[in-house]
Parts: sequence; structure tokens; C-alpha cells
Amino acid sequence: MPRAIAPKPPFAQSSPSPRLLKVLAIALPATAVIASEILTGALEVTGPHLTEIQSHGLFGLLLILLTIPFSIWVFRWFDRVTETLTTQRDTVAVLHWSTARQGARVSALNEAGLALASNRSLQEVLELVVGLSLDLLRAQCAELTVTDGVAPRVQTVRAQAAPADDGNDEWCAWCENAPTLRAAIVYQGQEVGNLVVRGPSEGVFVPDDEVLLKLLATHAAVSILNARLRERDLRQSARLRALNEAGLALASNRSLQQVLEGVVQLSVELLQAQCAELVITDTAYAGVQTVRAEAISAKDEGGAQCEGAPTLSVAVAYHGREIGSLVVRGPRDGVFVPDDAAMLQLFAAHAAVAIFNARLRDREATYAALEERARIGRELHDSFGQVLGYVSVKVQVVEQLVGANRPVEAAGQLVELREAVSALHTDVREEIFALRSASARGRGFSGNLEAYVRQFERSSGITVTFEAGCDPSDLASRPGVEAHLTRIVQEALTNVRKHAHAQHARVRIDTNEGVLRVAVSDDGVGFVPADHDASDSHFGLHTMQERAALIGGALSIVSRPAAGTCIELTIPVAR
Repeated sequence: MPRAIAPKPPFAQSSPSPRLLKVLAIALPATAVIASEILTGALEVTGPHLTEIQSHGLFGLLLILLTIPFSIWVFRWFDRVTETLTTQRDTVAVLHWSTARQGARVSALNEAGLALASNRSLQEVLELVVGLSLDLLRAQCAELTVTDGVAPRVQTVRAQAAPADDGNDEWCAWCENAPTLRAAIVYQGQEVGNLVVRGPSEGVFVPDDEVLLKLLATHAAVSILNARLRERDLRQSARLRALNEAGLALASNRSLQQVLEGVVQLSVELLQAQCAELVITDTAYAGVQTVRAEAISAKDEGGAQCEGAPTLSVAVAYHGREIGSLVVRGPRDGVFVPDDAAMLQLFAAHAAVAIFNARLRDREATYAALEERARIGRELHDSFGQVLGYVSVKVQVVEQLVGANRPVEAAGQLVELREAVSALHTDVREEIFALRSASARGRGFSGNLEAYVRQFERSSGITVTFEAGCDPSDLASRPGVEAHLTRIVQEALTNVRKHAHAQHARVRIDTNEGVLRVAVSDDGVGFVPADHDASDSHFGLHTMQERAALIGGALSIVSRPAAGTCIELTIPVAR
């Protein structure tokens, strides 16, 4: 394979080589001497005789005639060499500057890629892209426009290298007419936006600028997609947390109306909409009900934003049975996306369960009230009715004694009659206050019970200690249970007043490992529980045991003669 021959520099192709110059520098003086001798000898033979001075003068003339062209030629050659070297030096300097600039740009592009790859929000990425395009291309203005493929939204971010001369930071008008360079932002063949830079600092863009802008647009496409995915994941996580919290809020102990209002308000918050409407069409329960809610901004504008706004509607169904529909209007971003529809569908499922549970609670409260009415009727018949029958018999006896002119015996019967009426009056007052305490709202189970205990203490003269280690919130969702617990405590205290002859009593409430304990104890005369179970004579104890069984609790009675009595009820509650 022949060896490659390095090309000669330009001046070497049109000028003699340095070796030839050396030969000429030696040959020319010698040639001048030889020519002078030959000419002198020829003149001496053929012509006049030259003096020594003439001979030297002739030699000098010949030397000058030969040296001057040679010197001019050499100087010109050196000029061409110098010019060529200067041009090559300048070319090398330009190449070095271009290489350094390209290296700096590549380094800056790499740093820009790393900066874009960091965890940033979509807005931060867009602002960073336009800022980097200004820095990398040393331009005066930059503009980035991106579109969202899921929701057809257009986002535009602009930046300029320096504020306008008048101090206004708005987009400079002169940027519109400046030299422009554009690059499409493409990811996997799909165009998602455009990056435009204007006003190069050097007055014109070069091909390298276009390549650099395209590389930056490629980095920007990946970063924009990643930022969108991060924001979508964060938004989905936030929505799922909000959906879970909304489900828990709806599952809390609320009335049906409160649940319906909560559904429409939470749907506005979850989907960041302007308005929401819930229509319950289940006529089998309570007919058609419509509940509406609006965001604060929509309320300020009188609901105008909801008119003609994009709408999203889903059915509210429970076990395949449609009970209504939920409609939201006016999304914050101007359009609903598929994720919104899925989110509203999930929320509607939570709402259906919450509405059904609220209906069950309302029915349970109604049944508990009916059951309590029936129980009061039985107690009035079995307790108050017996006392009134006893009073009626005593009145007849008094009439007979008065008719038989036996006033002393009649007076004794009247004393017994007065005591019976007084006891009945006390029982009626306690029953009325018990009913008021059971129906009181806002104080909770412990608050209602303590209020009754204080009233009992004042009316009976018995000192009662009340200890509440907790206020079980689980009872609020079980109105029948709370009412039965209150009535059991009231019946126990009534037995203390009527039968225990006690000076002190104590009511204690606490929970332990999901079990509620309510205990009523006294320092009275006590009794033998087995005797009362066998004789079936203590009506109040049997009533308390029936109530405990109805609410899934257990009632225990511990008593000994002259050692007082302790009645304890245990019932499972939520931890």
C-alpha cells in the first residue's frame, strides 16, 4: 500500500524550496565573479584594457544586477510565507474558538439535561426550558408552547434576556421581528409543542444553533413528559387520599340530609368543579330529593359559571339498583378528563353506600323511638298503673271507714295514701327527666348521663359519685343502644332510691379493649340475687336484663346482705 504523501503548504506549491534558495545564495556570487573574470579577460583580449578600478566596478555592477532581482524574489517569497502562516494561525485560532464554544455548549447542554431530569413540577420544567434556551443560544427572547394530549389545553411560557428599556417585563414587541429559530418538541413521534428563540446576540443564527436547539427540544420533550407523569401520579395519589377521606367522612354518623349535603360538597372539592347536584329518585323511600352545592367562586358570581359549563354525570347505584344521579359542572381547568370520570364513579359508589347506611340509621332511630314508646307504655301500665290501682283501693277503704265513723283508722289509711302518692310523684318526675336526658343532643352519652345523675342526687338526697373515663363516640351511630344504656343506669339508680336505703352511690363508665363497662354501685342493705331470680318479684332487674340482651350486652349483679350492690353492664364498642 503506497504511503500517503502529506500535502505541501500553499506557499511551497508556488515558490522555490529553501534548499534551492541556499544553492542560489551560493551560486549567484560565484557566478558574478566568474562572469566578471570572463568579461574582463575578453575585454583585455579584444578590447580596451581595463584598469583595476574599472574591473572592480564592472564586477560590482554585475553583482548588483544579479543580487537585486534575487533579493526581490526572496523578499516576495518571505512575504507570501508570512501571509500564509498568518492565515493559518488565524484559521487555527478560529477552529480553536469554535471547538471551545462547541465544547462549552455541549457541556451546557449536558448540564441542562441534568437540570431538566431532576424532580420538578411541569411549570418549573417549562420555565427552565425557556431560560436554558436563552442561555444556550445567547438569544434575547424565547417562547415555549405545549399542548396536553389528555385535556386539550395550551400552555405558553415566555422569557427574555433582559427587561425592556421602559422597565416593563412584558414580552418585547421587537422580538416578533427578530431573527427566529424554531424547533418542534416531539416525543415518540408525537408533537407536543414548539420552542422558539428570537434575537441572537451575534445578529444571526448559525447552523450549530439549530442543532443545539433541536437537542434541547429533545431533552425538553422527555422532561415535560416525565413532569406530567409525576404530576399525574401526585394528583392521582392526592385524589385517592381525598376519596378515602371523603368515604370516611360520609361513613361517619350523620343523618340522611347531612350525607346528601356532604356528597355534593365533597364532589365539588374532589373534582375541583364549580357546581354539583345530587338527585335522589328512589321514590320507595322518601320521594325525589335534590341537593345542590357550589364552589365559593361560583357563589360569588351567582352560579353564572355553571351555566353552559362542561358537565360530568354518573349514576348513584346500590347493589345494581339506581337510586339517583350525581352531576358536577364547571371544571377548574375548563374540561373534564377521563380520570375525573373514574374518580366521580368511585365517589358515587361511596355515596351510595353512605346514603343507604344513613337510611338504615334513620330507620333504626325510628324503630328505637317506637320501641321506647311501647316500653314506656308497658312501664306506665305495670308500675304507675299498679300504684294508681293501689291508691284507688285505699280511697275506697277511707270512704268506708269514714262512713263507719272510724276516723282514726281512716287517718292511718290517708297517711299510707299520701306516701304512695308522694312516691308516685317522685317516680313521675324521674321518668320525665330521664326522657329529657335521653333526648338531649350535643352533650354526648356521658354528658347526658351525668346531668341525670346530678338531678337524681338533688331529688333523692343520695350522694352520687360520677366517673367517666371515656365518652364512646361509637354510640352516636347506635341511638337505640345509647337509649337502652341510659335507661339501664336510670333504673339502677331508681332501685337504689327505692330499695337500697343507701347513703352513697357511684356511677362509673370506662372502656377496655373494645368493651364498654357501665357500673352502678351503692353502700345499701344489699340482697341475695338468687332469691329475686327465683321469686321473680323484682321487676326493675328483669327490665334491665331485657334491655342488656336487646343491645347485645351482658348484665351482672353482685350483692350481699348489708354489703351493698353493684350492677355492671358490658357491651362491645368500636375501638
